[in-house]
Amino acid sequence: MNPTDVCFNPEDPRSILVTGKNIYRYLKLNINLQLGVQHEKLIKKDLNISTNYTSQLWMDRRIIVTTIEGDVLLAEMSGDYKMMLPSSPGPSFKIKHIISRKSDGFILVSDSGKFKVY
Repeated sequence: MNPTDVCFNPEDPRSILVTGKNIYRYLKLNINLQLGVQHEKLIKKDLNISTNYTSQLWMDRRIIVTTIEGDVLLAEMSGDYKMMLPSSPGPSFKIKHIISRKSDGFILVSDSGKFKVY
C-alpha cells in the first residue's frame, strides 16, 4: 500500500481517510486506540471513474476526493459516492493537492503548479 494522502476529519479526529492509487480507506480509532476499517471504497461510484486518488478534503460533513485524471468527486462520510463535479478540470489538469478555503470552497493544485479556485 502506497498512500498519497492521509487526513483527519476536523469534526471527529478519530476518523481518518487514506487515499492513493487504488486506495480509499475510511478508518476510525476505537476506544482501545485501534484502527478499524469503516469502508474501503467509494460505494456506487461509476466504474469508468478512476481510482487513482490523489487527495481528499473533509467539507461540511462530506468528502471531496480528487484523481490524477482531474476528476473531483463528492462523497458522503458513509462512503456513498454522490457525483463527479461537472466543473472537474479533466485530464489536462493532473490534480496533486486540494486545499481548504474554510467552509466556502477549495483550491486544486496540479502537478505542474497551476491552481483552480472553487
